[in-house]
Amino acid sequence: MATNLSACRHARLALLLVVCSWAASFVAAAEADVSDTAIFATVGKTVITVDDYRVALREGMRKKFYHGSAPVEALAEFQREVGEKLIARVLLVREAERRGIQPDDDWVQERLKQAEEKYAGRPDWPEQRAEAMLNFGKHLREESTLRQLEQKVREVGTPTEAQARDYYDSNPEKFTEPEQVRLSLILFTVDPSAPSSAWDAASAEAKAMITRLREGADFAELARLHSGDPSSEQGGDMGKVHKGVLGKNVEAAIDAAALGDILDPVRVLEGVALFRLEERFAARLRDYASVQERAVQLWRRDTSEQVWKQLIARLRSDTPIHVREEHYLPLAGADSEQS
Repeated sequence: MATNLSACRHARLALLLVVCSWAASFVAAAEADVSDTAIFATVGKTVITVDDYRVALREGMRKKFYHGSAPVEALAEFQREVGEKLIARVLLVREAERRGIQPDDDWVQERLKQAEEKYAGRPDWPEQRAEAMLNFGKHLREESTLRQLEQKVREVGTPTEAQARDYYDSNPEKFTEPEQVRLSLILFTVDPSAPSSAWDAASAEAKAMITRLREGADFAELARLHSGDPSSEQGGDMGKVHKGVLGKNVEAAIDAAALGDILDPVRVLEGVALFRLEERFAARLRDYASVQERAVQLWRRDTSEQVWKQLIARLRSDTPIHVREEHYLPLAGADSEQS
């Protein structure tokens, strides 16, 4: 176990060195003499090498996917996503330089201190320290200017009353309460890890209960006596439930039910459930006065995202960019479209 942990620590340190070296150096490769086969993309005079791209791809997969690698069906799109982020980073670094944005030295030094503390106890740190801290420092200074640029661009202020109201009118789906139903429940609890015999017994009990209910037994009374759900104290009344929060099998049964119907027994995570549909409440657009603060917040969020994307799009349109597409897998359906 100790050997495995040591190997993991060394691997993380190696990754730090590689990633920081890449992040700090690829923008500075503008005038480098790079062979054509080693080029992934050019952004103006800046070269992004194939190694830059591969490091970013590995790091991106490690962060995004559970097992550290993209599923085959998602890989082609993910490759392009990584490539676009590399290109955008080059453009934004240049834009930060053009605007004269300087790194926040306090922010940089604090993170360098954290890195020093994190890796100082590792046996290979003395040997790797100088290079790692130099590259990491360059990366952090660049990251600091990018953070400041994004903050400046995304600061869109507070909308006027007219802007907030127009946002509300243009996006009714964001201010609409979804359809709701009121349900009553009798739950025959079963431990999820219980053997199939326990589930079969609960199902049999639920079917016997349905017979009693359809013969006129009082649902609320039986819920108080037999249900394992907290709603039993209210006679099984669950109150209003938004559509979409229940399982698909329950949702389908509710959609087909009439008011007062008792659904057939359905297996849920906690056991076997009997539901009765009590009421339906249609989706409802909330009035502007009750959601004005939310409209302001969403306007700020969406407008901020819009101006950020517009900046990147403008920088792209103003800059000659060439990507070596052979480093991407074909997108699904690309072959059939070409034929």
